[in-house]
Amino acid sequence: MVDAAARCRIGEVAKVRVGIKTTADGVFIRRDWETLPGEIRPDPQHLLALLSQEDAARWRPLEATGPQRRVLYTHEVVDGRRRAVRFSASSPTWKYLLSRKENIESRIRR
Repeated sequence: MVDAAARCRIGEVAKVRVGIKTTADGVFIRRDWETLPGEIRPDPQHLLALLSQEDAARWRPLEATGPQRRVLYTHEVVDGRRRAVRFSASSPTWKYLLSRKENIESRIRR
């Protein structure tokens, strides 16, 4: 019934990914990455566009009214398998993660 009544499915207009914990908000999901100092601003290849219910109207995507939210994604696909990126100590992405270390570690203890 859903397919019969649907104009389209979300997968037809956007690549659907799952698995981002909501506790990641604030550290991994931001609209203002470009405002961070250059030495801790994550590398662009680690920042992926993020769509959520805030970005959709009932039948179409909403027009962007400001900076798009992006998620810091710290995994890559190698030989068809996803794995954590190994950052160098000089990587701005690594430095950003270290600057948020206390916040990230506090989630592990929960």
